[in-house]
Formats: sequence, C-alpha cells, structure tokens
Amino acid sequence: HQLFLPRYFAVFLNSQKDLSLQYYRETLSIYKNDGDTDNYFYTIILVAQLFESQGDIKKSLEFLNEGLSHSRQIQDFQYIQKFLKHIAAIMLLKTGQYSLALAHYQEAMNIINKQMSENKPLIIQTLIEISRVQRSMGNFQKAESFIDDAQKIFSNYYQSANTTKVKTAESLLSTDDILLSLLFEKAALFWYLGRYDSSLELLKEIKNTAKSKNKKRVLMQAHSITGLIFLERGDTLSAETENLISKEISTSQKKKTLR
Repeated sequence: HQLFLPRYFAVFLNSQKDLSLQYYRETLSIYKNDGDTDNYFYTIILVAQLFESQGDIKKSLEFLNEGLSHSRQIQDFQYIQKFLKHIAAIMLLKTGQYSLALAHYQEAMNIINKQMSENKPLIIQTLIEISRVQRSMGNFQKAESFIDDAQKIFSNYYQSANTTKVKTAESLLSTDDILLSLLFEKAALFWYLGRYDSSLELLKEIKNTAKSKNKKRVLMQAHSITGLIFLERGDTLSAETENLISKEISTSQKKKTLR
C-alpha cells in the first residue's frame, strides 16, 4: 500500500498539478530508495505522458531527462534507449527540434545494436523513427535508405517468425503493428516525394491489412491520408469518398465507446 497509494492518488488528481506532482515525487522517492527500478522508471514515463497530454512539454521533458540520467547511472540499457526515444519523439512531434531528435534516436539505435541486437522488432521500429526524422528534415534520400533497411530486416524477421515452431509473444503481438508502421512511413515518404501512385498502392495495402486485423483507427487514418492525396491531385470526388469512409469509421468507434 505504501508503494501504490501515492501514485494512485496522483492519477486521480492529475487536474491539480501541484498536488499530483507532490504525490508522484513521493512515489518516485519510495521506489528509488527501495531500488525498485522498474516501477521507478514506469512512474516517470507515466508522469511525463500525463504532462505531455496536458500540454506541459517542459515538465514532461524534465521527468524524462531525470529518468534518462538515472538509467545512465545504473547502466540500464533497456531504459536508456526507452527514455532517449521518448524524448526524441517529443522533440520531433512537439518542439520541432529535428537535429536533437535525430541525435537521440541515433544514440538509442547504437545502444540497441550493441545490447539488444536480437530484438529485431525494436531495431525495425527505431529505423522507421529515424527515417521519419530524416523525412521531416527534408533528407528524403536518407529517409528512404533507413526505411529500406527496416523493410529488409522486417522481411527476414517475418519469415523467421512464421517458420519458428515456438513463436514468442513479442513476434505474435508486434508483427502486424510493425508492418503497418513500416508501410505508413513509406507511404508518407512517397507522398512527400510526389510519387502518388506508389503512396496510394501502399495505403491500399494498409487498408486491406487493417481491415483484416480489425484495426479501425489505422483504417480510419489510412482513408483520411488517401483522401488528402486525392485532393492534392485534384480528384475531389475520390477525396470526398475517402473522407466520408474515414468519418463513418470514426462515428462507429465513438458509438461503440459509448455503449
């Protein structure tokens, strides 16, 4: 109870930032003093995500950097790369610090290659993230190189996951998500390069995969992006059709949530 209650109260008081912060700090102190690194790092990430969701990016980064610093001190490579990637994602999506985001992703990639080289899904996902940063920076040739590397590793990993008699939980849970993430990034890159037909072909594959796996949010996003590409090409009728499908999926999801 001593370990659980401070974090429990903080979650339910997150609208009161000062009081929430007090509870979280108490929780982190308990975990740190007890040497419970997993719960310590988990709580830091939880707090950072709460502050990010409330628009307080500065406070979110403060907690993530605290976690990164402690994970470096105890040389917990699993969490070092996690914190590096969390920080990089905020820099990419929230603050527009592309060069810093790239540096954080590259450091994470180096750690993963040295310490977790057997974790192919993690390698693939990190390559996709680096490609995304390169695309955002306008380095399209580098972005395509990274996404091609990710696709090659994925092809080998996918074959291995399907031929291995004893499949790991990791391979079973992540293969579809990795494929969709890979296809989305490549479709986005082709869109930026003006290779509309190639982008639309990939989005078609995404929609088929998402539909077969009942991934409604992904399906909605794919239709929405397809609509934008059609609109950019001047095909307003097709764009309206795609947007209508996207809205219908969104509406059905909201109704399901309310039930």
